[in-house]
Order: sequence, then structure tokens, then C-alpha cells
Amino acid sequence: MKRKAKVFLIWLLGSAILGSANAQSPTDPADAMRQRITAKVESVKESVHAWAASGRDPAAAVKTLQDTVKPLLDAGKAQEAEAALDRLLEQLKPGAKPAQPENRPASSAVERWPGKDGNLAYEPLAPLGETVDQGGLYDPSIEYSLDGKTGWLVYSAILRGPRYAKQVPIGPYCETHLAKSIDGGKTWAFVQAINRSRDDMLQNIDGRKLPGVWRYEVPSIVYDPGDAGREWKVFTHHYFWNQQNDRMPAYGWIALQTASDPAGQWSEPMALFGSERFPPKPYALTSVNLNRLDPSLKDSLVYTEPGAFYRDGTLYLSLTALLKSGPEKIVLLASGGRKDDWRFVSTLVTNDDAKRLGYKRFDASAIAAQSGRAFFLVSPDNGDLEHVGTMVIEFADLATGKLTRDASGKLVVLKHLREQPEYPSKGGAGESCFNEHNDYGGVIMPQVILKDAPQAFQMFSTRQFLIDRMQ
Repeated sequence: MKRKAKVFLIWLLGSAILGSANAQSPTDPADAMRQRITAKVESVKESVHAWAASGRDPAAAVKTLQDTVKPLLDAGKAQEAEAALDRLLEQLKPGAKPAQPENRPASSAVERWPGKDGNLAYEPLAPLGETVDQGGLYDPSIEYSLDGKTGWLVYSAILRGPRYAKQVPIGPYCETHLAKSIDGGKTWAFVQAINRSRDDMLQNIDGRKLPGVWRYEVPSIVYDPGDAGREWKVFTHHYFWNQQNDRMPAYGWIALQTASDPAGQWSEPMALFGSERFPPKPYALTSVNLNRLDPSLKDSLVYTEPGAFYRDGTLYLSLTALLKSGPEKIVLLASGGRKDDWRFVSTLVTNDDAKRLGYKRFDASAIAAQSGRAFFLVSPDNGDLEHVGTMVIEFADLATGKLTRDASGKLVVLKHLREQPEYPSKGGAGESCFNEHNDYGGVIMPQVILKDAPQAFQMFSTRQFLIDRMQ
């Protein structure tokens, strides 16, 4: 499309967008937002003229208005549409560099892509100021502020500590750390630990007392604007570890912490979700017995790997449900308010779904959005590797927990982001996360790299997005 045609299309789209904005409710807050959106659309039109006059191609602006701003307004998501306009205006400022296409890295990373001997290679992610040096960083989860300018990353920090220094080469302490980015995920800085792993004596169900460590693992962060004073939430799997028994997930639960500001004070962990049988007494203090939410959950023993996501007044949470044999399925829960009003939405995937794709089972899920579309991120297990990268599957309907499937019921995999083959290990890679404001880093994927032990647990910016970005 020629530049003049693109500029003309901007004017047509601008008029359509203003029509969508004016269709919003005429209450006072909506009226103020409508006026802001109107002014910003006019600013976009003026900036596009300036770009075209200087010989620059405004195609990206056209696509942003057409594929992002207008659909958001048509769906009644005025705040998200305004945030998209703000980002577009930043890109259109004089001297701003064009956004990098999704399917290739920025020039600074070209030499890393592909890696050694033609293998796929991702960019290491290690927050500045992070001092963990006896285990590593893993289980990333990312959320951005409403304006898309500040990114918050939580992750598992695996530490060794003096008590088990001789007996355990990696770990066993695991706690949740927080990092911040203001440049789209290009650089991250450590902020604080929001919980602490600690030594304790476990009161076992057989009457014995076992020495070990309480861990916080697989965190997931989300912004919930409807919960005043508790807008920021982090879900973790809090469980006991003993040297002889290793992980003891039956003595554990899904914990919840909240904050009004991620960089501020976080609440003490709340024991939120458990099952009918676990955790046993004296640890049976969870607020919600998930097995009672739906008959399909009656046999599940343990829940883990939370994946939190907020949209349109609803807080969603995906969870892996385990039997004695391990992960059995991944389910979707939802809450429309505070505290304990959780409901079962659906079973998202089962081990049978994984087998139809040539794998053993699924685990480690997350939910993310791009261009107004919702996606399910999940890691398959092939029996040799616990996590074989990350599959991206679009939701057919998030509200009812339905994923996109073909006529036979088989999952439609949009993308399969693979692990780096240069670093093979049984732990694999794939407990990934994504936020569309993470412009530089894209999907963040962890990978176990045993040759770097004790720093075996690592995180990487893949520079990949869920769907092709606007060129």
C-alpha cells in the first residue's frame, strides 16, 4: 500500500474509531475518556502526516488502529484502547525508532540468533541486583501496569543456604522474588523478595517430625483493578521439602499474597486452595476445597502451577490437578470479586489431549493476551523431558474456558516455542509467560542447564510473540 493511501486509511479509521468511542456510555467518567481518546486519535492523524511528509512508512500505525484500537473500543474496553493509543503516540514521536517486527530479533541480538552450530538461542535474563548464586532463577511470571510502561516479573529464586550446603548441591530453598522493567523487558532490576523460604519441623501424618524447608514455587502475578488495596496478586505453590522425601506436595497449598503497589509491602501468604484430602491436619487451613467446586475434581489430590489472568472484571486462574501418577489435567477457575467466591469454569486440557499431539501430558500453564485475543500457554512432557518448550493455543471463548480445536476435537496449536537444544536436560524448558507490553523480551522461558550447576535454573527472553506483530 502506498504512503498516500495509508494516510487516507488513517483518516477513515480515525473517523470509525471516534464513532466507536462516542458509542460508549455517556456517564461522566466515560465522557472524559471519550474526549481523551478523541484528542489522541487526532494526534495520531497529525503524527502520521508528519511521518509521511518525511518519507517514513506509517503502515504500523494503520495496523495498530485497525487491529488493536478499534476492536478494543468495539468491545467496550476503553481503558485498554487508550493505553494502545498512548503506546502508538510514543512510537510516532519525532526521532522514535520503528518497532521491531515480531518474527526477527532486534539488530543487537542478531548475532545470538541462531546459536552455536545453528541451534536456537535465546537471550539470558538475569535481573540487575539479584544475588542468588547457588541454584538460579526459574518459573517466571510477568504483568505490566495498566499504561503498559512498567513491567513486574516474579520468579522462583532457588538458594542453597548453609544448613544443607554439604548435602544438597542445588537448593533446597525456594522463594519468590520480584523485578521491574521500564524499557519493555530489555533490562530488569531486582526489587525485593516477597516471601521467604524457611527451615521447619513438619508434623507428619504418621506422627513423626521431619526436618525440612517450606518452599514458595511457581509464582504467578496479576493486576486486578477491581480489588481496591489488593490490586496486585501473586499466587504460589507453598509446600514442604524434606531431604529424604524431596518434594512433599501433599503438605502444601496454593497461597495468595496481595499488595496495592508491587514495590511496597506485600501481605502475609494466605492458604487459599487445597483438596479434599490435602493438606492434612494440622495444616488443613485452606479457605477453598477445590474438589467441592465440581464433580470432575473429586479425585484430584494436589493442585499446582497457577496461571493468573484478569479480563473484563473476572480473575481467571489455571491450575494443574495431580493424581498419584502426576499431572492429570489443567483446569480453569474464575472469581468475580474478593476472597472466596471462586467457581470452576472448565477442564482446559487433559493427558489425552497431550497424547493426540504426540506427548505424554501437559503442565505449567499460563494465560496471556495479544491484540485483544486470549491465549493458553502450556508445556508438554514427552516422557523423557519434563517440559518440551511451550505450546500456544488460542481460546475460542475464555469466559467458558473453551480452547480452539479442530473438527475432531484435537487442540489447534498456533505455535510451539522450543527449548534451546544446546542445553539438553531432563528438566527441559517451557514454564513460560508473556505480556504484550514486553516489547523487547517477548515470551520469557526458563530452562534447566545442568552444565552450569549450581546455577542450573535460568530464564531467557525469547524475543518471540504469540502472534505476528504488526509490521
